[in-house]
Amino acid sequence: MGNFICSIEIFKEGVEFIARAKLQDSNLREYRSSLLEDLIIQVMIDLEEKIP
Repeated sequence: MGNFICSIEIFKEGVEFIARAKLQDSNLREYRSSLLEDLIIQVMIDLEEKIP
């Protein structure tokens, strides 16, 4: 099994999608968007910058 990089939870609250990503250094990041595709892109771009 590989090393833990991050854990991502995605859920919907009303009309808004919310993602919470817990990184290996225990930092918690939160993202919000009304479109799921936009939310996933936000998470991907941010995590590419944060994960070595």
